[in-house]
Parts: sequence; C-alpha cells; structure tokens
Amino acid sequence: MNINGLEMKYEKVTSTKAVNYNAKVVEGHHDIYTAPGYTEGNTIIGKSGSYLNKNIKVIQEKETVRAGWALIAINGKMIGWMNKKGLDSISIYLDPGHGGDDLGAISGGIKEKDINLKVALKVEKLLKEKGYEVVMSRKTDKFVSLSDRAQEANKMKADIFVSVHHNAFMKIASGI
Repeated sequence: MNINGLEMKYEKVTSTKAVNYNAKVVEGHHDIYTAPGYTEGNTIIGKSGSYLNKNIKVIQEKETVRAGWALIAINGKMIGWMNKKGLDSISIYLDPGHGGDDLGAISGGIKEKDINLKVALKVEKLLKEKGYEVVMSRKTDKFVSLSDRAQEANKMKADIFVSVHHNAFMKIASGI
C-alpha cells in the first residue's frame, strides 16, 4: 500500500469472533471500511458520523495490531467495518424490586419479592440473548437499598433502568 509516497504494509487480522450484540455509534469521526481498516482489500465506504447515536447490531469482531474492528448492521442491512472505539454497547440496569426483609405485596402466601426476582431473571436471559449488556441489582433474595440501586445504575451509566414490581388484589376495588 502506498500512501503519500510512503510504502506501508497491510496489517494481518490476529483474531476473529462471531458476536451478536446491540450497540450505539457514539463517535462520528471514524471511517467505515469494506474490511477491517489497514487490512488488504479495505476501502473507505463512509463515515461513522452518518450513524451517530443510532442503534446498530455488531455481528462480527476482528482484531489487528492497531485496533479492534466491528462489522455493523442496521435493520438487517450490512454497513461495514468500523473501529470499536466508536461504539458503546446498550446497557440495561434490571432491578427486581424488594428483596430480603422487604417482602413487597403479599397475596395468597406469595411474596412480591419472589415473583419480581423470577421475572427479572427470565428478562435478563432474554435480553442477553438479544445482545444487550444487563446488570441486575440482585440475583438472589437479598435487600438492596433504593439509593444503592440508583447509584449503581448511575455509576454504570445505564441507558435504561427497569424496576420489576407486581401488585396484590384484595377483592375490593373501585375506580379505574
């Protein structure tokens, strides 16, 4: 490869990994290539700025000595390869409400804290299968304070905070 009169060698791909996760383009100055940057056969086909703040799917990763590369797609359409530094995965903080000594609502001997945890663990599994980064406030029956939950979600800069709760019904209701 010859750039401005300087002879440069192509880089070799050192590793390849099939992946499937959702991310967001967070930097707009990266080139998008037909192959990982600086490898043989790559051509610049666009800029990441065209996809800035858009949700994308990463379907393959390759590493070279210089950088990590992600093959990105939007709505099932292949876009190209870009530097992974320009991406940020979408993170979800999943909070099964109550826990430990905090039982939540109780009806028919069923404790809200137990149902919340079971539902949240199933949701976590489904979200991870779809490629989302998921952090849970608890995975066992323990108490976590409301301020600790909020602080942890803020510390990880979660894109989404979901708190799972259920209500009890006492057979008497009025209104909407």
